[in-house]
Amino acid sequence: MGDQPTPPNFSRTIFLLRADTHGGHLLGLLSPYTTLKEEDGEGGTYDYTPTLTRTQEWLWHEVYAPSLAKVATLAGPDPIISLHLGDYTHGVKYPQQLVSNSIANQIRIAIATETFTIEALPTLTAIRLIEGTDSHEFHDATSPILLTTYLEDVYPHLSVSLLRHHYLSIGSTSLDLAHHGPHPGSRKWLEGNVASYYLRDLMFKYLSRGETPPTLVLRGHRHVYIAPVTWRIHWQGKLYTSTLILLPPLCGLSRFARQVTQSTSTLTCGMIAIEIVAGVIKKIHPFVVTKDLRSKEVIPL
Repeated sequence: MGDQPTPPNFSRTIFLLRADTHGGHLLGLLSPYTTLKEEDGEGGTYDYTPTLTRTQEWLWHEVYAPSLAKVATLAGPDPIISLHLGDYTHGVKYPQQLVSNSIANQIRIAIATETFTIEALPTLTAIRLIEGTDSHEFHDATSPILLTTYLEDVYPHLSVSLLRHHYLSIGSTSLDLAHHGPHPGSRKWLEGNVASYYLRDLMFKYLSRGETPPTLVLRGHRHVYIAPVTWRIHWQGKLYTSTLILLPPLCGLSRFARQVTQSTSTLTCGMIAIEIVAGVIKKIHPFVVTKDLRSKEVIPL
């Protein structure tokens, strides 16, 4: 997975990995080009553009849009395949801090984000959506189903699919994709340990079924970025290697998330690009930004 020169005349593909955009939440990803619907008080509706919160401005202008530009530059003329690992929307089960509790408006937020993404990536050829958490997707995968239907209708040149747990292969590289992943670890010095055990267990499950473990295991949900964790297993005289990445979120830290993380002081958001040449992983490119969440004060002596 080192940074090696690309041989001439070899196929090259970029996989764009995203997760947990939570459109509809005041700290979720929100395109400044989003148009929502609201009642006008006279029996009709009117269009309006919601104002981005400070966190949403940071997410869009300092994380999301710049990262997409870097991915487009990285790809050059080569194809890009987008993999979104769930929770496009935030849902209404947890109604605090919502841009809108309208299901339609949350879908429109997800559509606006994906429309911008498609236009920002000229060589995008395919989109694979993975079902996320039921409570965030209006149950029964409602929001990704509606989003998929829209994308299929408006962008017929793109290959678009909605999946629950996906196994994707390209050459000698295989990807195991699902939303829910392992705990990131309860202590800094334990970070990645649970992910390592999770990966080792998954590899043994594949091997016990007579299957080759995936090259990459990709998960979201935890809203914490765990950089590549690699495990190697000798099995029946052969060495197998798998790598797990817990994707960073593309949303801020809600009050509930602050509680779950026991008041973490930083937030890391972004996306990952996987560069594959001739069916082999050439390099993993993290496009992530870390934000300090603490207010600071100095008391003069």
